Amino acid sequence: MKKLTGLLILGLVIGVAAGFIAALSRNSPEKDIVDINESPGIGKKIPSIIMQELDGDEIDIASLIGKPLVINYWATWCPPCKLEMPLLQEFSMAHMGEVIVVGINAKESNATVSDFMRKNGIGLDMILDLNGNMQDAFRITGLPTTFFVDETGVLRAQHIGILDQKLLSQYGNMIGLAK
Repeated sequence: MKKLTGLLILGLVIGVAAGFIAALSRNSPEKDIVDINESPGIGKKIPSIIMQELDGDEIDIASLIGKPLVINYWATWCPPCKLEMPLLQEFSMAHMGEVIVVGINAKESNATVSDFMRKNGIGLDMILDLNGNMQDAFRITGLPTTFFVDETGVLRAQHIGILDQKLLSQYGNMIGLAK
C-alpha cells in the first residue's frame, strides 16, 4: 500500500511539473502580450492599444487623445451595461464636440455588437476588444467599467459599475467639461 501511495504521489508531481513546463513553453503572438507593469493608473497616460472598429478598421485608443475622453468597457450580456448605454449616448450628444465617448466591447463579435446597437438604437462609436488586450492592459475586473481621460491622455478617474447622471457629470468635470 505504501508503494502504491508513493507511486501515485510521484506521478502527481511529475504531471504537475510537466504541465508547468508546457505552460511556460507556449508562445503567444507579440501583439497580445501586455506588460502589467505598464498598466495605466490614475494620473498616468493611457497606453497605445490597437483594437478593431465595427467597420473592420484598426484603431489605437491613444489616437483619440486631444479632447476629453470617456471610455466605457461593456458587454451585451451585462444588464448594468445595457441600462447605462442610453445615459452615455445622451451625455455624448449633450457634449458633442467637447468630448469623445466611446464604447469598447469585451470580446464579443462584430455581429453581436452591431445587432445589439441596432435593436437598442445606440449610436455611440464602438470598438471591439476581440483579444482582451484592453481588458488586460487596464486590469478590468468588472463590467461596466468607465474610464475618464483628460485631453492630454491622462487617466483622471475610473468607475466600476453603473453610472448615473450625477456621477457622470462629476467625472466629466474631472476631465475638463463644463457643468
